[in-house]
Amino acid sequence: MVHSGYFSLPNSLILDKSLSSSDFAVAAYLYSLYSVYGYDTLLGGCVKVKQSTIAGVCGISTDTVSRVCKRLMKYGIIIERQRTIREDRTLGTYTYTLKRFEGQNYTLISKKAAGMLQPKELRVYSVFCLCRENFKNSFYHSYRDLTGLIQMKKEELIAVIGRLIHLGLIRKQKRKTRCGDYTENKYFIVVHSRGRISRKKRTAAASHLSRCSRPKALIKSISKLSNNFIGSMIAHKTDFVKGFLEKKQNFFKARGSPLNAVS
Repeated sequence: MVHSGYFSLPNSLILDKSLSSSDFAVAAYLYSLYSVYGYDTLLGGCVKVKQSTIAGVCGISTDTVSRVCKRLMKYGIIIERQRTIREDRTLGTYTYTLKRFEGQNYTLISKKAAGMLQPKELRVYSVFCLCRENFKNSFYHSYRDLTGLIQMKKEELIAVIGRLIHLGLIRKQKRKTRCGDYTENKYFIVVHSRGRISRKKRTAAASHLSRCSRPKALIKSISKLSNNFIGSMIAHKTDFVKGFLEKKQNFFKARGSPLNAVS
């Protein structure tokens, strides 16, 4: 299922300790493209993208992208990499065939958040998204547990968490035991929902007033209402009152004093 603003990553890929931060960033970007623009073959999921594009998004050089792709092929994440040749015999864009992780759980990652992060930050943010509880977007772990999951030093992890907090992607809440000692921190994944301002429906009175915004339309509307009101009175009054009201009705129709007004 494709969610607007998110792409899915296999949990086993996020927790793969053999991958470096650059390896994970390139693999995550390829799978994000596959979830939107990719297509399936017998070997796996295919996606076509330039190395320069991967380098720009992941914040690494094109030479590093080439080395990372070779390592991902060694790990079996990239099954095949082919490059087209144009009619003028120049090299074209690479097409990557990615491994399909069938029968595994996936984690949704925000595209907006991923575009703001460097490889190390993306790795930590993805692990945080994996650890969060459903519908709460929060979890609590000690630094020891997190360093074991991410394979990162404690000082470096604290710096990355501070960066994610500064970017507004996560929040940290310190927790204490009953004795007053600090325990595991609680982390919240910040979810930015895209809202929509809906216009309030007009009532019958508001629609009538909007049609009467112009002076001519206003006069015509008042005249129409007055004629209807006087007409209803004529049907229930005596002959004298009927004659009087008929003259008044003609006054509103003429929009001025009647020519043969009788005092």
